[in-house]
Amino acid sequence: QTIQTGLSAVESQGPTLGLDVSSIKSVKDALTVIGGIDWLGDGAIVVTRDGSKYDGGIVAEAPDAKTAQSKVGLISGLVTLSGGSTGLKIRDETYKGSTIVIVTVPANTGGLGNAQIQLAIGTKGNLIVVGYTDAFVKAVIDTTVGTSLAAQADYTAAMGAAGASNQGSIYVNVPALEDQVGAAFS
Repeated sequence: QTIQTGLSAVESQGPTLGLDVSSIKSVKDALTVIGGIDWLGDGAIVVTRDGSKYDGGIVAEAPDAKTAQSKVGLISGLVTLSGGSTGLKIRDETYKGSTIVIVTVPANTGGLGNAQIQLAIGTKGNLIVVGYTDAFVKAVIDTTVGTSLAAQADYTAAMGAAGASNQGSIYVNVPALEDQVGAAFS
């Protein structure tokens, strides 16, 4: 709902702010191709750290596992169809019974310079997981109830203080961030 409201607001207010809103129509058209976003539930943008390596991605809820798998299949098909004209490369990998779609955006594409980007898309139950690398998707697949963020005491306390009726939340593990900043300066 937040995405749809935001797109509509930018589309209606953009011209008065001097913005070219033609790209909003492109975004809406792209969303229509995957069945809109009415089916999309809660989502999270996640940054993870393993030692000195950072990773991250997006985790979003679908109504059920079948919908999650069909949406990832649809996205995979669209990328495959556009791959020839865009230079995108796609391959599938199986990890613990889950298919992970890996999309490689070649260097010198869309102003990326010499950077090659790899995105991985997979599912875990009713979750759709998009990661900067397949390692992020695999980490989500490996997550258990006991190792999830919800099992961490600090997170549980913060969400308890926020209350159940919040429309959105941002959680930053401040002690971990302090450790990283301190390590960078030492």
